[in-house]
Amino acid sequence: MARPAAVAVAIACVLLALPATTGAHRFNAKTTAEIQEGGPAGAYGFVYSPKRSCRGNRLVELFRVSDTEEPDQSYGTDRSDPSGNWRIVAPLIAGEYYLTVKKSRASSAAQGRKHRHKCKSGRSKRKQL
Repeated sequence: MARPAAVAVAIACVLLALPATTGAHRFNAKTTAEIQEGGPAGAYGFVYSPKRSCRGNRLVELFRVSDTEEPDQSYGTDRSDPSGNWRIVAPLIAGEYYLTVKKSRASSAAQGRKHRHKCKSGRSKRKQL
């Protein structure tokens, strides 16, 4: 007799949990970056993602492509503004540069639902500055 009651309780728990999980929302958003302009005093550009929440507050890092076997050199970092714009002020040497964007994750409870946003890392094309 105790077994059917335990099964009924288990089924009830599963059914009660369904509305909370069906409202959950998750996404993995692609990220791209572009170096718009640059010169001896630095460079600027933007981070783009189809999800607006993945454009702002992203950590970007500017690298110069090495002419030798040495690793590429970092010329600075910045965080993108809410629109995805970034600017790195640093003395740049003429050469090819690219930008990397670190992946980010945001998880928050909103209206009783769990939100998991994954913003993928990105990298720009190389650009001669």
